[in-house]
Amino acid sequence: FIPFMLIILHEAVKFFNLFRRYKKEQMEEMQAEKEQLEAERAENAAERAEDAADRAEAFHTATEAHLKRGTTTLIPTAMTASEEALGKFILAFLEFKRSSPLAANAPGIHLEGPYFSAASKSSKGAQSSDFIRDVDVDEIERLIKLSHESILRWDAAPEIPGAHKFAEVMKKPGIIAAAAHTDSLAEEAEAAFNAGFSHVTHFYNACSAYRKREQTVTAGIVEAAYLDDSVSLELIADGKHLHDWLLKLITKLK
Repeated sequence: FIPFMLIILHEAVKFFNLFRRYKKEQMEEMQAEKEQLEAERAENAAERAEDAADRAEAFHTATEAHLKRGTTTLIPTAMTASEEALGKFILAFLEFKRSSPLAANAPGIHLEGPYFSAASKSSKGAQSSDFIRDVDVDEIERLIKLSHESILRWDAAPEIPGAHKFAEVMKKPGIIAAAAHTDSLAEEAEAAFNAGFSHVTHFYNACSAYRKREQTVTAGIVEAAYLDDSVSLELIADGKHLHDWLLKLITKLK
């Protein structure tokens, strides 16, 4: 009986030693993986910091060029893009604000999209069809959080799904909800103004106006904006985007 028990004890000790060695090797592998992951994170963070610094330099260069030509204040603008690209734009701006002596001349940023109408070539304008999409509240809240209150204005088409929710989300952080790249009817534009949209980006350009639909001449966001005194307008008054006659009309009516 005793030799039998000794054999069992011997095997148990062998098993315990093997198990302890296995656990040790497992812990060493886990530690190595953790260290590798931390090293990769540090490397990625360094790359992101370097990328943000390079992009921040681009903000500085652009701001400096505009100031030399008479601009006093500018709001850097991001066009329709992926969430990742918009995030990089925001981080670069924050680095610019932290490091540039010209930061005071660019108090915040403007996101032109990506929640637009691709109903027609005229409403899409120069925006990329690959990134135009419906309103995504989760995406919006992530970008707002990332921006640390640096977003001053954000554009969307007032007729797309979720547009009124977009305007509602803009209210809490005090971001101007602006209509842009839209094919909306006047009724849709009016409803959006009532929901919180208060501005129209590059008025007339990529904006719906009166036109004949079947047998009826309908109104668009242009006419709705004229009739709402609380709505402000942005104009591209460069002599190319708008004819002089339209500039005269706009200044007379608004």
